[in-house]
Amino acid sequence: MMFLHFLSYLMFSLELPAKVVINFYFYEFIQRKIVFLHQIIKKLLQSRKDKVAMKHTENEVRMFHDTSKYNNEP
Repeated sequence: MMFLHFLSYLMFSLELPAKVVINFYFYEFIQRKIVFLHQIIKKLLQSRKDKVAMKHTENEVRMFHDTSKYNNEP
């Protein structure tokens, strides 16, 4: 409801044409969506980095166990 008052204020008080007001609205909408998508991508990349880091840790532990078997043999 508040948004409609804001749009009517832009159109009538500032005497902006409807096309400018609609473009402003879509610019804000798209900007919010870009920020939202950026946050999602950042979270996905972070989770991917965490998975890769865990995989490297698992591989290092596995390599350590493999080499420790051979080091203990006479």
